[in-house]
Amino acid sequence: MIANQVQQLATGAVGANSRSEDSPSVRGDLACLSAFELLQSMHYLRKCGTLRLETRDPSGRHRDAACVMTAEGLVDASCGSLQAREAVLTFAWWKEGQFVFESLPYYSVPDAIPLQEMLLDAVRLADELEVRDGTIPERTAPLKIGAQQALVDLDHIAAVTQIVKFLSANPGATRRDLEQHLPFAPVTLGFAVARLCEEGRVQGSLAEPQQASGSDSQVVEQIPQTATRTSIFRLSLAFEPASSELASELISELRRKMNCHQSSSFFDPFGLSFLRLRPEKDTLVSITALPVTFRNRFVFESLLPSLQLAVFISDGRLSAELDEWQGLVAPATDSFSAETTSSALDGVLKALRSREGLEQ
Repeated sequence: MIANQVQQLATGAVGANSRSEDSPSVRGDLACLSAFELLQSMHYLRKCGTLRLETRDPSGRHRDAACVMTAEGLVDASCGSLQAREAVLTFAWWKEGQFVFESLPYYSVPDAIPLQEMLLDAVRLADELEVRDGTIPERTAPLKIGAQQALVDLDHIAAVTQIVKFLSANPGATRRDLEQHLPFAPVTLGFAVARLCEEGRVQGSLAEPQQASGSDSQVVEQIPQTATRTSIFRLSLAFEPASSELASELISELRRKMNCHQSSSFFDPFGLSFLRLRPEKDTLVSITALPVTFRNRFVFESLLPSLQLAVFISDGRLSAELDEWQGLVAPATDSFSAETTSSALDGVLKALRSREGLEQ
């Protein structure tokens, strides 16, 4: 029943006459609060209700999306023909358009889709595409199955099997064709195609060099392509729950020091927070902030292989859990502890300056 409600909401306009007069609602502009930040903030506040969004993609086409939220996460989501995870991966990065959140009475759904895990997937995929932004075939370039034997098994990557099957039956199809016929978000398909091309299982023409826009506002709708590869610095801020204010101050100071003024940036003192700063057109700082709790440990462990820096923030009263987290960091990954915002800021900026392409 709720899934049908999502589909009905997705086909309606985000207008004054499209909501129930009996339900309180909040409406606004995605330029002030992006879809990603809306999802995080509503989840943090444990709001229950329906979120509807509308935007226009780079070609000017009107797009609608909707999801039903509970205290635990998402019951379902819809964006065009896409459902659940792939729908969220499609609209999560929308930063232009309008939204309406219509509140519903509190209710619990134990098997709700974990929202924070999906947002973490969205950030990871966006980062992977940024790294490959100069090597992904053009969206309209014909693709074909390559002659090279695969050296790496890619079947565990979402959409890979379906892409290979589709291209085998439709040689010369493009990424745009894949988006029209396969039930995956453009970001999912883009990453899968990039990995298939890297391993020689798929071949296609690369995009012509373009002027970088310096914005990732449409990273999901239209994968940015530039003449050079984007340099990404992945940073994790792990903080004691009692030190959440220090972590929040550090994020604000980082944005100010790197002159990255965004419309807003949501920080969750009790859960995962994500931030992507672009100090230069071909560089990106991807930040994941999370409190040191047993529940978040598996997330931190999953981040470790791709991190360049791990920062641990506390007020000096180190818990056994934080000590264990510090012990998980491999010697090849830089890490340090800090008890003040200024010392943490100095350490992060020093690490950034030591990385090529991220000079400040």
